[in-house]
Amino acid sequence: MKTFKQFHEDNEIAVKDPFDLGNIEPSFTDFLDRLVDMRASIKAILDLGTFDLGTQRTFNTVTDPAVNAAVDFHEALQTFVNRDEKGRGPSNFRPRVYETEKFKQHNNYDEYAQLEKLKRSAFRDRFMARKAKDDEALAAAEAEYSRIADAQAQTEYWRAYTQAKKEEDEYVDVLHRSPLSREALKNDGSEEYKNAEAAYNHPNFDINVYGGLVKKQIESIRSALS
Repeated sequence: MKTFKQFHEDNEIAVKDPFDLGNIEPSFTDFLDRLVDMRASIKAILDLGTFDLGTQRTFNTVTDPAVNAAVDFHEALQTFVNRDEKGRGPSNFRPRVYETEKFKQHNNYDEYAQLEKLKRSAFRDRFMARKAKDDEALAAAEAEYSRIADAQAQTEYWRAYTQAKKEEDEYVDVLHRSPLSREALKNDGSEEYKNAEAAYNHPNFDINVYGGLVKKQIESIRSALS
């Protein structure tokens, strides 16, 4: 788990002065341009969360419509920015090559799958031995389970899988930490863009209220560090 210090240092918005959009009534594109000028990243926006209002909103205890509109906008903004260069969201921008049949065939998945069956059987044996309070059978089942798990970790598929996952995680980390560009934030006609724009232009949305929530969240992080 990250410490507050690590969270603070990783959050590009938190380490900058609270942003001032300049215009009294900036447009949605003005706002996005300001994010680019700040070199804000996907991670910085995601790290702001929902301003610690998630529980209250779940139980409909946030009565200020401007606050609700601000959180609605921020959630829509998070969904819009959290996409890759092809406009794919987090459920789709991971390649997941390890799930393809080609990857499995190339890396001897059958060996791994057979060991997985044996491990499940050992797990059942362990459960039944514990239920029967048979210490001898339990020790044997646990030893067998550990042996199979160790063998599984040495399979060609598992080694290839962990390497592919590592590369995938590194890709996502770079994606999330890289400064957002105007190209990434342009009107691409997507539902994500339309939803964020609509939330920004909602009658109850007030940029000053939104900015206040951002500042309060940053101050909360800084206070935790002091």
